[in-house]
Amino acid sequence: MWTYAPYSSVNSECTRHGELYLQHLMNNSHWAVRMLDASLVTPSGIIAGETHQFGHPSQCVQTQIPVPNFRTKYCLPKAQFVPYLDLYPNFFNNQTQDWPPYDMETNVWDFMKPRDHYIRFPRHSFHWGLCIPESCSAQDIQSSLNDTLSRAFAEHKIQFTVNLTDLECYSASETESRRIPPAGYVWT
Repeated sequence: MWTYAPYSSVNSECTRHGELYLQHLMNNSHWAVRMLDASLVTPSGIIAGETHQFGHPSQCVQTQIPVPNFRTKYCLPKAQFVPYLDLYPNFFNNQTQDWPPYDMETNVWDFMKPRDHYIRFPRHSFHWGLCIPESCSAQDIQSSLNDTLSRAFAEHKIQFTVNLTDLECYSASETESRRIPPAGYVWT
């Protein structure tokens, strides 16, 4: 994720802003580094069940970009990862101990298996916060993340799938448009 920049085959503005962000990130421009810093670059605590890792949403949407028509947006995509069948064929076999004491000698994929109890969160999926150009749609981000992460983890035989909807993203301009008018405060 250190060098991830969104791109799109149908939205040239998204691709242009992604390239601009990456160029400024490589030059250590303050605004681009703030965008990276607001994003969660490396998830942690996944084995412990930390399924939502937010980064810094307010820092993202409050970043002032000195480039015309370039604004930021915060998104919370969901990633699901599973090992390739030849790496770990028993991954979808639900028989695993999901309570302490854990057997530290077993393969980590035993512990990451989908749970057979619905009261437990799956450990093979998580949400993480990203700060991206506002010109990119949720579909642009989902497609570029799926492509980028699939290629990055293929050599490790791990399949990544990312899902993101428009409702899982927001920007400063959207926040401003949703602000309660003064009459609303009076009424409340």
